[in-house]
Amino acid sequence: MINNRLSSLFVIFFSIFFSFATVNTHAADRANDLLRDIDKIMYATSYESYFQIINQNPSGIEQVITAYSAKQSDGKAVVLIIAPKQLQGRAVLRVGDDVWTHIPGELNLRKSTLRHSFVGGVFNNADYLATSFTTDHRAEIISENKDRYIINLTPKTDTIPYKNAELYVNKRNLRPTKLVQFAGTNVIIKTIKYDHSKKSLDGKSIQVQMSTEAEENRKYRSTIKAGDTRKRTFPEMTFTKEILPKVGSILK
Repeated sequence: MINNRLSSLFVIFFSIFFSFATVNTHAADRANDLLRDIDKIMYATSYESYFQIINQNPSGIEQVITAYSAKQSDGKAVVLIIAPKQLQGRAVLRVGDDVWTHIPGELNLRKSTLRHSFVGGVFNNADYLATSFTTDHRAEIISENKDRYIINLTPKTDTIPYKNAELYVNKRNLRPTKLVQFAGTNVIIKTIKYDHSKKSLDGKSIQVQMSTEAEENRKYRSTIKAGDTRKRTFPEMTFTKEILPKVGSILK
């Protein structure tokens, strides 16, 4: 009799566990599918773009940087500074979790991380070198209503410079409106706001303006303004350490 009861309890427990596991799996699949759909709108598979970085300090002085980027959705990206003259030629390379910076006049590359910023300001390398949300994160839908989703993004590796992030997405067009990066529970690192404009030149992604403030001192502000963007396939050597000091010659 006792054995029969134990067997019945085991069957009930296993059924409940299996049901929860199935529900959780379906929820995770739905969230990650949604994130891939957002990526299709935000990022082309392989593309080049021009953009401006505007860093403002508490005195109100602005530093305006013009840059060029080449990116692939598999986590490979390179950014090259075009102006101002004192930063011209500086370049940063990302291949997966690894980051290197080239400073003109220096013989060796500087090993860097996604936590650093190769030009200063509030944004860091993870923001400049992002190639898709799916590349770096696992997704979970934590809230939704008729107008928007809130998706929790958990980094796949500890090289991403935040513990988790919450992505706010317009439900009608799947365009992000806000990304909140957290260092821990309720500890915000920064909030990035997205202002969407027209379609890119290739029609495969959208142009956006991203703006943020330093959480500890909101007088430090940074903005990324996207310019021309178009689909392009790059030779594999584009995303290598060896070519980084002269990457401008193959990106023309």
